[in-house]
Amino acid sequence: MIVAGLGRCGTTIVAEAISNAMIGRIGYHFQNRLDELFPYGLQFPYKTHDLAPLECPMKAIYLFGDPRDIAVSTHIRLGNGLEKHYKSMRADHNESLKWVIKDTLRLTENFNSWARRHNYEVMMLRYDCIWEFPDSISEFVGKEVVLPERKQRLTNWRDHPEAFLINRTYGDLAKKIEDFPDCILTSWLRPV
Repeated sequence: MIVAGLGRCGTTIVAEAISNAMIGRIGYHFQNRLDELFPYGLQFPYKTHDLAPLECPMKAIYLFGDPRDIAVSTHIRLGNGLEKHYKSMRADHNESLKWVIKDTLRLTENFNSWARRHNYEVMMLRYDCIWEFPDSISEFVGKEVVLPERKQRLTNWRDHPEAFLINRTYGDLAKKIEDFPDCILTSWLRPV
């Protein structure tokens, strides 16, 4: 099982819950590049922020959310981990200072790579709705997945001093995501 996402939108929460369901403890492997996947065997849960692979021998859950909140949360909350996060997004950390005027995290490319048909099963799930679909997640995983209690997001893009620029930079993707179903299986392109 792969748990992928834009970052800062529930990938850790879901990866931990799935690993607990699959192997009886919290213990997933973070995989920067899915094209280098499977050094640990197919039974081990993987977490990633990589682009969707063209082919994959396992199911994936992809988490997404408002890219404006994701960008703000990434740049405010990660601190010393920012360079590592840029690397996991296949993005250039040297561009990180331009994040309010340019999609330096490549969020649009990441979302688009997952929001298409695949020859493997992908459940796409909106961050704000994770707790509304525990049965769908469990059915998809094939084991009962118990999610932790929801915590309030600590950042909001509207509170950022550069909110106007952030909205201009990420607004098109935000609109596309706003119009996207809360939970959908992209291999079949049907809402759950």
